[in-house]
Amino acid sequence: MGRIVLVALLMATLIHRLGAQHSDQVATGLTPMISGLVRSTTDGIPPAIMVYITEPRSFAPYISAKVDSTGSFRFDPDVRLRAGVHKLAFVAPDHKMLVRDVYLTPETRGVKIEVALETNRRRNEVFDSVKIITDFSDGSFDRALRMNQLPNGTYAADIKLTGGSAVYQVIPYISGLPIDDVHSVNGTMQSTYQYDDGGDFRSIIKAKGKKINVVWDPSLAATSDKEAVFEFLSPDDIRIDSARESFNKRSLDAFKGLPPNITGPAEVRRWRNGREGDAAFELSKALELPEGRFRDVAIANASLRYIPLVLSFRDETSYADRIATNVPPHSNAWTVSDEALVPIIATAPALPRLWAYLDSVVSAHPDRGPDILYRSMLVASLAGDTLQIKRLYDRFMSAYPKHDMAGSVRRKFNPYSVIKPGHELPSFNFTVLGDSNARITPASLRGKYVLIDLWATWCAPCIAELPNIERVWKLYGGRKFEIVSISLDADIKDIAPFREKRFPMQWKHVFSPGLFNSKAAEIFEVSGIPKPILVGPDGRIIAVSEGLRGEELEKTLGVYLDR
Repeated sequence: MGRIVLVALLMATLIHRLGAQHSDQVATGLTPMISGLVRSTTDGIPPAIMVYITEPRSFAPYISAKVDSTGSFRFDPDVRLRAGVHKLAFVAPDHKMLVRDVYLTPETRGVKIEVALETNRRRNEVFDSVKIITDFSDGSFDRALRMNQLPNGTYAADIKLTGGSAVYQVIPYISGLPIDDVHSVNGTMQSTYQYDDGGDFRSIIKAKGKKINVVWDPSLAATSDKEAVFEFLSPDDIRIDSARESFNKRSLDAFKGLPPNITGPAEVRRWRNGREGDAAFELSKALELPEGRFRDVAIANASLRYIPLVLSFRDETSYADRIATNVPPHSNAWTVSDEALVPIIATAPALPRLWAYLDSVVSAHPDRGPDILYRSMLVASLAGDTLQIKRLYDRFMSAYPKHDMAGSVRRKFNPYSVIKPGHELPSFNFTVLGDSNARITPASLRGKYVLIDLWATWCAPCIAELPNIERVWKLYGGRKFEIVSISLDADIKDIAPFREKRFPMQWKHVFSPGLFNSKAAEIFEVSGIPKPILVGPDGRIIAVSEGLRGEELEKTLGVYLDR
């Protein structure tokens, strides 16, 4: 079926199904920002449908749509959003979450969408076992209780009632499905549902007594072998989405630069002239478009065209200059993706006035600020521009001190840091855990290579690193190499049981109470853990985190200890 015919049919379907909603719009004279229809791949309408725009950096609801019993949804006409790509989420019990990127601006209206949600389960699935989970405190399945399989094909288990209700999910272990693909789903026995902000629903049962027998009946859960469907029905958005798809594919190739098989000057010149011509032509055509979302995406696409040129000819400033001259800092083109500004950011060290342009982009689009400032600091760092790093760092910390990128910025770019390669260890004096007479100071560590590992028993990434640390201890521990683990646990009593049951960690230990407000966290500038620090025999820091995680740890230590 041709695309035009398909679109026409889908639009006709939408008009038919959303008649009541359309009448409401005519009566009020207002057009929703986004509206549409949600159904199941079973062709029915799922219960408890939720449609929402997610929080900027999670899958939790940020702005929710109104959804009626027919699956029709709409966002209020007065909703205002920052310009940029937003994640639009569709969820319902018994169905998998569907998330789609949608480019929106504060003026966006009339976007129409039709969705079919894929079911959690396929037809004719066979279960190896089924468990029930009632403890959601740590996201772990470890405490899940195995349900008993009954002769009629259902599964049952007794669970506690707390305050007259039970909240649970079931975990079906499906034959042939890898364990990493197993996930919890809502039950088939409930009074109501509770959304977990991550795409799944929990079942809530209201009852009396101390416990209840919960039965999960697979035959009552929706099943289908069809995949999810997402369709833009408004012609402008089909066009914009197609342009963004082109953009996404181009993003993957944008950083390849000059092909390695092009070596001769004539070949380089032809490649350069061809790419430059294509990029200039695309930018000029984008600038001819009328103001709007399609123009924004077209400009971003054109900017991507310049990335291979900028990366291949780093002293050439005309490419970024052309973009900055023609596209004002307040353009919404800079909200379409993280990569669109790369030509300007990468060229700023060679053309310093572009730093002012980037400052203006951050001022015009503060939500894009963290990413732009981070990339700018990275480029300034590679260029060795310490003054620019300090200026950018100060602006980031002033405007975004609590942003989730702030910890990474502190670790990588903090111009005021003392915990960085080349610096001597700052002064400290800690008691060795288990030996109140022994102290650890910078002086006590002199003469050896020392790995200082800031960690905690509750830190999953820290625990994931312990097999690597145990391995290098067995290889190098002794006269030339020492490890000091500094715990940021909440309670000193958590450490000994962990070492008895999980990893022996047979080296020196320190406990610094206070978590991230502890003395150790202050001294070693901890914004996240694990934070490994390698110190040389002279007391100077060799490395911080970089090269000290995973398999890189053994390689890094080998450079110094295998000689």
